[in-house]
Amino acid sequence: MAKPYWKLVYVIWGVAVIGAYVYGAPAPSDKMAQAAQLPSVTVSKTVIEIPTKKDMTCLAQAIYFEARGEPLEGQRAVGNVVLNRVADPHYPKTVCGVVFQNEHARHRCQFSFACDGLADTPPDTRAWHHARKLAATLLTSKRHDDTGHATHYHANYVQPDWANALQPTVDIGHHLFYRDAPRQSNASGDQASTSVASAAPQS
Repeated sequence: MAKPYWKLVYVIWGVAVIGAYVYGAPAPSDKMAQAAQLPSVTVSKTVIEIPTKKDMTCLAQAIYFEARGEPLEGQRAVGNVVLNRVADPHYPKTVCGVVFQNEHARHRCQFSFACDGLADTPPDTRAWHHARKLAATLLTSKRHDDTGHATHYHANYVQPDWANALQPTVDIGHHLFYRDAPRQSNASGDQASTSVASAAPQS
């Protein structure tokens, strides 16, 4: 019987892509390294079997623009929200689909940077390298989810109306996290949805 060598080929290919993607990223600071040792509430397997460079870029953009001013656990939490949505049947099935959902609706998208009318080119090179490295880690290994399976979050200095319909899970950094409450169908049979109200990018 022939052995499944094609699996080994996929593994080698994945390692090569990830290595090229994060090559040159600076090592995390001591503070970030200490934050990485914080205990995690949940450990989940990856939601994408073979992530692509596009997946990594979209996830890194969400981490960078939504949480680059947060400590490592805060950045990881935002990344987990994206991946929790990918794993949830009520949201798009791809990382980029989740991050850029409703991007053409000004100020009504799921992640604020995607529809704020500003360029999505990261000006902070160091923070961008950190975001890419974290995105690669979340997509290619078991991910530590401190958010309690959260699918939403907002900054702790705002009080969006939609938060009342969700179940709070945890506070991390300057963000409050939530997961979907049991959904009810409206008169037309469509399920209600709620957008992420995220913090403005921090420098």
